[in-house]
Amino acid sequence: MARLAVRDGGEDDMRILVVDAFAADQPGKALLDRGVARLAERGHEIDHVDLVATGFPPFMTEDERRRYHDADNLSCPHVEASVAMARSAEAVLFGYPTTMFTVPAQLKGWLERTMVPGVAFVFDAKQRVRPGLVSVRRVGAITTTPHSRSSMRSTGDNGRRTLMRSFRANCGPRCRRSFVSIHDADLAADPDAATARVDRSLSRW
Repeated sequence: MARLAVRDGGEDDMRILVVDAFAADQPGKALLDRGVARLAERGHEIDHVDLVATGFPPFMTEDERRRYHDADNLSCPHVEASVAMARSAEAVLFGYPTTMFTVPAQLKGWLERTMVPGVAFVFDAKQRVRPGLVSVRRVGAITTTPHSRSSMRSTGDNGRRTLMRSFRANCGPRCRRSFVSIHDADLAADPDAATARVDRSLSRW
């Protein structure tokens, strides 16, 4: 986990949590890193969780399952650190390689283990579910994929649904979304065009 940049006090500066599920040798890693560097250059404060490099455990432990609905349901240091950053974030950017038409196992595990009751969602006085990450006003994703657009559409693009709908439902009511999916072959053939797509998407942050 790393933190970049210092906020300059501008009203548009945000604290951004980057959840990175790329391995170091995957082409999408450099693409995400370039986008994050641009955000830092513009004065945003970056909290970076590198799931692969830090060996984030993807599976819930027995203790976590038992305590899932308890008030003290955070028992893993990795999870506690991520939750602290999620609670203070004003934007969340995911980076991941699409795997079997969805998010990879470590990102799925991060979502399941950190987006627990009391964090992702809370209950009001009438026991109705309410968003828990109300300070988050932007959610974005940068993903690379080996799958064609038609095959992604036919399978429902579960990665996009998971992040742009399910995760987004836990955020502030006016939270904006951005999603960039780049085919592996296109990235290999023209990395500059892929970088330009990422820059355009993040230019509104």
